[in-house]
Amino acid sequence: IEFNKRAYGESKRQLFVFIMHYIRTIVRLTCLRRLYEKDPTQLAVDDERASLMTNVILYTGIGCVGALVDYAFFCISQAIYPFPEVANVVGAVFGFFFTFYFNTFFNYISRGHYAAKFASYALVCLVGTFISTGMMYLLKPFIDVYVLGILCVAVAAAVQFVLNRVIPYRIFGDEGPRNVNAR
Repeated sequence: IEFNKRAYGESKRQLFVFIMHYIRTIVRLTCLRRLYEKDPTQLAVDDERASLMTNVILYTGIGCVGALVDYAFFCISQAIYPFPEVANVVGAVFGFFFTFYFNTFFNYISRGHYAAKFASYALVCLVGTFISTGMMYLLKPFIDVYVLGILCVAVAAAVQFVLNRVIPYRIFGDEGPRNVNAR
């Protein structure tokens, strides 16, 4: 394949979007191949399972990176404003926007209902933030704040994963991690 420079006009290709869709395709094809190797006669069923596995893998990856974003902003906020509860909320907000954006536009490739998905996703994240901030308030006298920050991010991520499987993407009709234990 040979690419030449454009003679005129401007490219509409977005490199970042292309890379994200490429990663999604590679993960999906890998899942499909593993399922096909087990039983080649089940291709139609396996295609649906591969799609589900892709969503779960990408959701987990996005969640892990979102947890790192959350923790990074927690540490920055804690250094600037030494109240761990406030730092926890700041980190959660940044983690929320990161994970919502990537799950909506690159994992589930969502179509429509953005305001409703945003509101329900925000509600789920608010529940996780409430739990983690409560943990922060109660446990800060006993545990180092930065270690507690990691623990709070992990607990909030677990709660949010369980709730997000059910609420924002399933209710509004996108393919999503409907039932991980299916079949």
